[in-house]
Amino acid sequence: MLYRDYSPASGLDNNQTRLRVRPQSSLSAFRYIDTGNLNADNDLFVGAEAAAVWGPVWIESEWAWDKVKKITGKLDNNASFQGGYFGLGWFVTGEKRGYKPGEWDRTKVLRPVGKAGGWGALALVGRVDYVDLNDSGTGVFGGKQLMFIGGVNWHLNDNMVIKVNYAHADVKDALSNKAVTNAQGKAKIDSLTARFQLDW
Repeated sequence: MLYRDYSPASGLDNNQTRLRVRPQSSLSAFRYIDTGNLNADNDLFVGAEAAAVWGPVWIESEWAWDKVKKITGKLDNNASFQGGYFGLGWFVTGEKRGYKPGEWDRTKVLRPVGKAGGWGALALVGRVDYVDLNDSGTGVFGGKQLMFIGGVNWHLNDNMVIKVNYAHADVKDALSNKAVTNAQGKAKIDSLTARFQLDW
């Protein structure tokens, strides 16, 4: 699947655009990589994504590029940023991840909890994320973040799942965001999160 989007920055407050990312958890108060506000005329966003399922195994990936144009007050008035991820998973209990054209669907649990002694479905998941918010030509040093994520998903039934994830992120070259990094623009972040999800 390939998608393309054009977004004029004039639709943003005060003709500004800003790119920033949290380290995995949306509960974090900090965004270690951050371009800050960029006064720009428009930006061009292009992204591609793909996914596949083979029995109990699945993979998914997405990559995106954002070209911000006509930035005022910078060495070069055009900047390019990029980021994406690659993830995979395996249902240890033999289920097949639900999928329909263009999107993920509910997974049919073979032995739901509470039915005939079932204990649900167990999946092991992993993911690598990378985001680059640096553009030396324009003098924007929002930083680079490489993150590794591993987790376990326990599907109690088709509608309920408990997810536990551990994530480790390495941040470097975030020279414009030293308030939350060291003097070299580096930081290491570890997080452990759990979530209960109910889907109707």
